[in-house]
Amino acid sequence: MKSIILYNKLIRDNIPSIISREGKSCTIEQLDTESFRVELRKKLVEEAHEVQDAMSKTQLVGELADVLEIVETLMKEYEISELELEEKKLDKRLKNGGFEKRLFLVSVSEEGDENE
Repeated sequence: MKSIILYNKLIRDNIPSIISREGKSCTIEQLDTESFRVELRKKLVEEAHEVQDAMSKTQLVGELADVLEIVETLMKEYEISELELEEKKLDKRLKNGGFEKRLFLVSVSEEGDENE
């Protein structure tokens, strides 16, 4: 009996060939621009979860490489230059700082209205 596993997700260009070499078949679709952009964003979140779950440096490097590939594809898709991204990163660092101090926000308290 033939089993089918549904994935419904963005894949890298060579995955259909890899599946075929394994003696399996797959159904693929080519996405239009808007659908591709939506799926790239979903893929970024998927890969970010895999970064979170990485248990070794080797796994982490592999997952970060996937994230970088997606970020670079998003940049290309939206015509964002490396300079534009770097400038925005530096602007945010100047405004909000970086992560060098390893700060972890536990809570924020607000003073209540004195009439309450």
